Amino acid sequence: MKIYISGPITGTDDYYERFADKEKEMRKIFPKSDIINPVRSCAEAGLRDGEHSWKEFMNHCVYVLRGCSHIVMIPGWENSRGACVEYYLAKELELSFI
Repeated sequence: MKIYISGPITGTDDYYERFADKEKEMRKIFPKSDIINPVRSCAEAGLRDGEHSWKEFMNHCVYVLRGCSHIVMIPGWENSRGACVEYYLAKELELSFI
């Protein structure tokens, strides 16, 4: 399994902790799965706040999401433009929701 974490980032100041907590939780529940934390993935790809646009972040996230089999939504995702994009894409790609 390859699990993508989705949730609100823009306009929040605690997203790093929330995504790290969800990643830790998923690793505990699914220890043999590949857990994709987009906050970490974007940083590893060299994307930085203030240097890159929302569109650049989303292009990376959509690319990574396309290779996943599952998605988990962090509470509050409904209020996030990016998380809504990820949700609807995951539905169209028939990913399993956790």
